[in-house]
Amino acid sequence: MIATLTDLETDLTIHKVTGEIDARRLFCTLRILQETATLLVLWDLREVSNIASSSPAQAESITAGLKDMPVLSGGKAAFVFASETDYGMGRMYEAYAKMENLPFDLAMFQSMSEAEAWLQHQHTVSN
Repeated sequence: MIATLTDLETDLTIHKVTGEIDARRLFCTLRILQETATLLVLWDLREVSNIASSSPAQAESITAGLKDMPVLSGGKAAFVFASETDYGMGRMYEAYAKMENLPFDLAMFQSMSEAEAWLQHQHTVSN
């Protein structure tokens, strides 16, 4: 399940995902929800299970597909994980994202406060 909160004043959308979701399904969800995204997007994945089940090959192809998300162009996306394994998988996606030269910044975190600080700092500097 995904609950979404959008704050237009701060240009921030927060997606809180709960339950079981694999990387491919998460990617499909990213593509659907991009239409309503603000320039700053925070994905709270701390209550998700099964993300780490994707392979490096899947990570590469999914990350390459993120190039086609023009709504986020010039924006930032932060992902927050609870488990070390999911965070490690997220860092693999982050590495592929850097190689793909995505039109937005992407970063993985293990705490909401760090993710929020990164999003706001980057947003303040870019304005």
